[in-house]
Amino acid sequence: MKNFILNILKNEFPLPKFYNFVVLFSFDMLKYFLFHLVLIGGNFFNHTYSQNLLSQYELEKKPVFTSLEKAVANKNQVYKLNLSKQKLKEFPKEILLFENLQELNLSDNLIKELPNEISNLKNLQVLNLSKNKIKKLPVTIGDLKHLHTFYFSKNRLVYFPNEMRGLDNLKFIDISKNQLTYDELVFIKKIVPDNCEVLTK
Repeated sequence: MKNFILNILKNEFPLPKFYNFVVLFSFDMLKYFLFHLVLIGGNFFNHTYSQNLLSQYELEKKPVFTSLEKAVANKNQVYKLNLSKQKLKEFPKEILLFENLQELNLSDNLIKELPNEISNLKNLQVLNLSKNKIKKLPVTIGDLKHLHTFYFSKNRLVYFPNEMRGLDNLKFIDISKNQLTYDELVFIKKIVPDNCEVLTK
């Protein structure tokens, strides 16, 4: 889409030869609008995903989907999804379809890794990945700017990605019973926000 806009701005899609003032004026106005759309580009599209962010009170009123099949059939209504204890060996890619998802529980499964595309879940506020087999986190997890609660106990994590610094709204994280060294635990406490509670035991 962005390349298409840039091609228009560079006149690589020339006007038909109707040298009519109204047509030329309209096209100039269109170019002006598209130029500014390109300028705000990433921020514009990123903010559209955050418009449906709910307060805790509003979120409590939303139903919890416990079936992936039903969630896919109602993807625009999925704000809370609980797929714990379902013997999942992989992160279900269908979850990435849920643009409004704000609470995700995948605890007590057999998941070994997370996709880089988890960053697509721009509105995610609560993430529970406890009791899995995850050894590392993708660097893109630092893009979950609204995440405030992160349960990650009883995994196999050995280090924390530096990109976790991007979680400015993080208030609570449980990383107990992983394979983190003392130095890693010290590092984690340094990169999370000062007011974030870090559970390590």
